[in-house]
Amino acid sequence: MSEEAENPEVEEEKDSKPKDNTKLMVMALVIMSVLVMILTPVICIYTIKSMMGKPKLTPLETQSTITVEFGEIQVNIAETNGTRYVQMSIVFEMTDEGPLKSQFDAKTPTNPQGQLSKIKAEVIQIIGDKNLNALSSKEAKAKLSNEIRIVVNNLVKKEEITGTVVDVYFPTFLIQ
Repeated sequence: MSEEAENPEVEEEKDSKPKDNTKLMVMALVIMSVLVMILTPVICIYTIKSMMGKPKLTPLETQSTITVEFGEIQVNIAETNGTRYVQMSIVFEMTDEGPLKSQFDAKTPTNPQGQLSKIKAEVIQIIGDKNLNALSSKEAKAKLSNEIRIVVNNLVKKEEITGTVVDVYFPTFLIQ
């Protein structure tokens, strides 16, 4: 009987060892799963960032800009029979290049490149074609600014001058 008494203890020890091993295996699998779930996004983000590199600046962001005051303009508003007008001043922001800036000066013997009259005529034409609704809202002013910028850049490109008008501002804008 002593052998039989010893056998249940031996069987209990054998049974407890496999249970401990399965618990260890389950714990190890759970820990590994958690680590994989945490490390996968971290590795993916790091890999994507290293593949993309540093963001490159566009040429306009790296170039310095200057502003040129265009002066004050007074133009009749379309569809008002001359009873309403807009009085505004315009400032052009452009890339810092001498030939482009000289375009905004009057044409003289010393500055044959000057296109002040052409630019002023185009701007007056654009503004004069707008009705009261096309000048009143903030969105309308932004659209007008963009339209003037595009037209002036096209004039400059015709003359094969380097440089770009980046933005057009209206420091004063009065409708009467």
